[in-house]
Amino acid sequence: MGYTVAMTDIDHTLTAFDGLRDRDYAREGLMVLEGRLVIQKALDCGVELVSLVTVPADAEEWSGRAEGRFPVVAVERARMADIVGFGFHRGALALARRPVPMNTGNAMPGNALLLWNVTDPDNLGALARSAVALGAKTLYLGPGCADPYSRKPLRTSMGCVRS
Repeated sequence: MGYTVAMTDIDHTLTAFDGLRDRDYAREGLMVLEGRLVIQKALDCGVELVSLVTVPADAEEWSGRAEGRFPVVAVERARMADIVGFGFHRGALALARRPVPMNTGNAMPGNALLLWNVTDPDNLGALARSAVALGAKTLYLGPGCADPYSRKPLRTSMGCVRS
């Protein structure tokens, strides 16, 4: 199975990743997903992907998963490192529509984690991942908490932050 992407799609997709600034994406209703695990969890939850950049070795697989719903562009590992912003990367990076946070009246029954003023994105992600591992079904964020859909909490939570 092959894959083809129009050159304009490649240019538009790569341009969409320039800068990777969470606040800019948030204003546009988007979020950045890094790595196979986070992207796959997002797809499993019905999150709408806008575009995906991957290394050539995984391009055919991601194109098959895309099923024409979003463009998939393959770039060499060095170019991926430039896009991600550091030398270590997980081989795939996607832009997705931000989920609408759940209304507190519609919380899932079961254990929950309530957080207040957790400003560090890595801490928020680690707490979300730990809560899921311990069986929590809902994460409540009070005032002062970091944005759960920004790049670092999503990466640190390994995709456990969902709507």
